[in-house]
Amino acid sequence: MLSIRINGSLVGLFPCSRGARQGDPLSSLLFYLAEEVLSRGISKLVNGKKILRMVSLQGYLTLSHILYAGDIFVFCRTDNKSLNMMIRI
Repeated sequence: MLSIRINGSLVGLFPCSRGARQGDPLSSLLFYLAEEVLSRGISKLVNGKKILRMVSLQGYLTLSHILYAGDIFVFCRTDNKSLNMMIRI
């Protein structure tokens, strides 16, 4: 069973009998939506300084994440705070 969140409130209770399979016309749309939510969540954590970015040898900040063709690359420091926030998201 699953429900959806609309304006902060959980709405409905839907049974899950089958999932979208690879090749299903909806599977790429569902992946894109999940990827967008994850990207915005990571950006929000980085902007709120809850995840610390990596710093290059020259002192420049690096990217926080890259989404490309079904792959997700996340770049952050490996301190406990940053890793725990990534696990939570």
